[in-house]
Amino acid sequence: MLALEQLTGAEFVQQFQVAGRNVLKNVREKKGADFNWTEFYNDPVINDLVDDLMAAVAWSFRDVDRRAQWPMNLINLNLAPPEDYVFEGSGIEKWTLQRTGLIDLLRALFSDFRDKLAQEDSSREMEHRYGQKACVAIRQLIERLDKSV
Repeated sequence: MLALEQLTGAEFVQQFQVAGRNVLKNVREKKGADFNWTEFYNDPVINDLVDDLMAAVAWSFRDVDRRAQWPMNLINLNLAPPEDYVFEGSGIEKWTLQRTGLIDLLRALFSDFRDKLAQEDSSREMEHRYGQKACVAIRQLIERLDKSV
């Protein structure tokens, strides 16, 4: 959350958290004992909230090469101690997020946008929702991520 707050502003992130909690509350009330997290994750309102947040994040990454070091440092400085990890391995004590891992992470976070921008209808919807300037920034970020190693 710290990274998102620093990229987009704490108040902005708080608005998304409140909206997400409200959706969660409504889904849980509707489903009761039949509640399933998959239904929450597939909720169109939740997906729109995530997209809105990622569109704001994309704007902060207009210069991926300059910006990449900051989230790596933030993540690496806040890693849990190795004994708290659920995975194991010989190099676990020395593991840190490297540039290739960050690029992979960003590619995954923006993969829905890649899919939407590849389709004319959803690309038009994105332009309507975020504006042409934001869509250009998102498209350029995805292109830079695809070229990065």
